[in-house]
Amino acid sequence: MKLPVQPFKKSYSKAAENSYTPKHLPKTGFQKNNFQDLQTHIAHLKNLTDKILPVLQRILPGYDMWQVASLEGDLLCVATDQHSAASQLKYLQHHVLKALEQLPEFAAVRRIKVVIEIQPSPKTINHGRLPDLTPEVRQILDDAASAFLDRDISETLRRLARYRR
Repeated sequence: MKLPVQPFKKSYSKAAENSYTPKHLPKTGFQKNNFQDLQTHIAHLKNLTDKILPVLQRILPGYDMWQVASLEGDLLCVATDQHSAASQLKYLQHHVLKALEQLPEFAAVRRIKVVIEIQPSPKTINHGRLPDLTPEVRQILDDAASAFLDRDISETLRRLARYRR
């Protein structure tokens, strides 16, 4: 199940101070530190998911496709790809909240939001062979290869310029 992006919100409430959402998520690009923050955040959500799964499986047996999307103050956002599981969790959330009170990470949780995240089916793309490169395109690729300082990129562009069927 993929991680939903939607639950990452900027909040300035007192409850958000106890949030498990890191304060330095990437704004633009993927600088090394921001990427590491994002990896840490994803690992933390996986850890929270591992802790909540036994509780959810005990209360909702038969449903095992759960993932913690966010934990912000008193709101726990849980994602699933099963509509029936989402309905059951909404119906039994009072029992889940009582069980979560026993876990220190979820002691402050008073509300549960359920997100249904449907996985799209993979698409198969069929296309014919590409036409040969024109001499002008080959020259442009060769000129572009000269402009790069990175040797791997330059060699790749030159190899592409020489390619023939």
